Amino acid sequence: MSDIRIEPEWLVTGAALLLIGTGGYLAYGAFQRRSRRKGLLARLERIAYQAAHQVLVPDGMAASFTSTTSCSPAAGCSCSIRGASPASSSAAIR
Repeated sequence: MSDIRIEPEWLVTGAALLLIGTGGYLAYGAFQRRSRRKGLLARLERIAYQAAHQVLVPDGMAASFTSTTSCSPAAGCSCSIRGASPASSSAAIR
C-alpha cells in the first residue's frame, strides 16, 4: 500500500467545505429563482393594471357592447356596438 496518510482533520475540513459549497450553490439558485419570479409577477401586475385601466376608464363616447343571444364566434353570430359607427367600432376592438 502507499505510505500517504490522510489526517482525519483534513477529511472533516474537506467535507465541511464541500457542504458549505453545496449549500451556497443551492442558496444562490433559490435566490435567482425568487428574484426572477418577483420580476415576472411585477411585470404581470403592470400589464394587468394597464389592461384593467383601459377597460374600466370610460372613453367618453358612451358606447356599450351588446350581443345577440348565445353569441359565439363558432356559431357565426355577430356582436355589435351601440352608439358607434362601424369604423369606430373596429378601432375600439383593436
